[in-house]
Amino acid sequence: MTINFLADLKKKPGVLWIIMVLILLIFAEIFFFKKPSDFVYIVFTVSWFWINWHYKVDSSVTVFAGICFLSLCSLFMFFNELLAMRLAVWAFLLLLCGTILLFKENEKDQRK
Repeated sequence: MTINFLADLKKKPGVLWIIMVLILLIFAEIFFFKKPSDFVYIVFTVSWFWINWHYKVDSSVTVFAGICFLSLCSLFMFFNELLAMRLAVWAFLLLLCGTILLFKENEKDQRK
């Protein structure tokens, strides 16, 4: 799966930039916004899902991002509980998106 993802990124390098910008926006929301907003959660989650679905990015990328956020959550629990909580919310949302994308990929494979 990883080799296919890297080959796809070489064909479409713009997708990598879009994903990286979205991850940076998520980190900016976590660290710099004073108050969490449900609107921001919805917009970023729907954007992440749409980008991954539209550009046919492998769902393992989303799951990997969710696991990274989850591991950062445990690290930040020692320093700042509010940041850890916000990281946990993003971990949940990314893992949820990854699960939905994984089901869609499996459904598509079963049709073939």
